[in-house]
Amino acid sequence: MNRLFWKEFAGMLCGKRMLSSLVAVLLLCGVTLGSAGIAKLKDTRQMGVASTDTGESEQTATTTAAKSETYRVAVTADGQTASVIVAGGTVAEAVAKAGITLGEWDELSVDAQSVVAADLAVTVTRVKLEFYTEKELVPYPTTIERDKNMDSGTEKVAQKGKNGQKEITYCKRYENGELVSTEVSREEITLQPLTQVLIKGTKPVVSRIIEVGGITLELDAKGQPINYKEMHTGSATAYTAPAGAGTSIGMKAQEGVVAVDPDLIPYRSKLYIVSPDGKFVYGYAVAGDTGGAAMRGDIVVDVFYDTYEECAMFGRRNMNVYIIG
Repeated sequence: MNRLFWKEFAGMLCGKRMLSSLVAVLLLCGVTLGSAGIAKLKDTRQMGVASTDTGESEQTATTTAAKSETYRVAVTADGQTASVIVAGGTVAEAVAKAGITLGEWDELSVDAQSVVAADLAVTVTRVKLEFYTEKELVPYPTTIERDKNMDSGTEKVAQKGKNGQKEITYCKRYENGELVSTEVSREEITLQPLTQVLIKGTKPVVSRIIEVGGITLELDAKGQPINYKEMHTGSATAYTAPAGAGTSIGMKAQEGVVAVDPDLIPYRSKLYIVSPDGKFVYGYAVAGDTGGAAMRGDIVVDVFYDTYEECAMFGRRNMNVYIIG
């Protein structure tokens, strides 16, 4: 066998077997190697082993290259921009690597815990919060109680009110040294106010007494009856009719007979009609007629006058209609 054959043969075997095993095979074949031959055989074995490791080495190199991928991150803070190169990690870590120390309230334009990406730009907003407290008065509330035993228009203080106090904490927000907002951060009442209790009289004050339709009426200071059965307030108009005309219930149409809605004010009810301020008094009347306006609810009463001129002077006005009998 020529030497080239044995060299290739040894290269194929030495990658899988020990050198001593190869020598033993050669001896069985009648081949004797000197020290120089064994040395060459060792070199051939090393070459074979190196060739079998090639695939694993390439895979390791590829993995290392993948792990070593880097990103450039631009961090702007305090009017300056720093560019750093990082091998992955979070935005917060990249900002720290740029030498930027974040204050307690500082904010980032990108979520601090997000993963960095290629060509990432991060802006740091310097935030400063300034708190201060002011004291303010809390006005006392007032409750009103009614006393029917006290004359109307009179009042008295049963409990004097007292103002309270509260502390309001405000927060001034500065961004990059500029004031951007001032808001209430906390509000606390440190002294509760004391409610003032005011008692007002409701007892009508009799101003004068009159006799109408056989009924004694007590009038208050505004000319409003104090003793009555029922009262209706609303718009009132005036009408007239030719002499001798009758009404819906057969009464003679004359001054003192008025038209109403009988479902609201029954026919033949004795009435006293006066304006709410007491300045215009129609006086005593009887519900003895009706009309379309009253039935529709457009007016509460249509008073009768003997002449058109008197009706025109009355016009349309708001009136109180008291049922007194």
